[in-house]
Amino acid sequence: MDPAYARVRAFRDEVDRAAGRLEAGDTVEIADIVGRLRRACASVEPDDLGADGAMIRAQFDAMFERLEPLAAAHAGPVAADSLGLPGDARFLRDMATYLTRRFGLEEDEG
Repeated sequence: MDPAYARVRAFRDEVDRAAGRLEAGDTVEIADIVGRLRRACASVEPDDLGADGAMIRAQFDAMFERLEPLAAAHAGPVAADSLGLPGDARFLRDMATYLTRRFGLEEDEG
């Protein structure tokens, strides 16, 4: 398997898992979600996302700028349907779908 493909797939899988945790309607720890997504973003090398890399990273940076203050203010579990988190779930679900289609990832890998 191509290393770039594997990194993008792992990134997509973590984005998909984060969306699923937020969509589940239970409680979540924002700091945990942010940490996992930051690590997933960092594991993707600059060229892995091609010409779309800057746009994808900018969108995640904007999400992190919104979520990090929330994580600091709400250190424990919070309801996944509060604090604007449903909007983050939609963003993450849309991004997982985009990555799947754009990079030819298999649907059932995530």
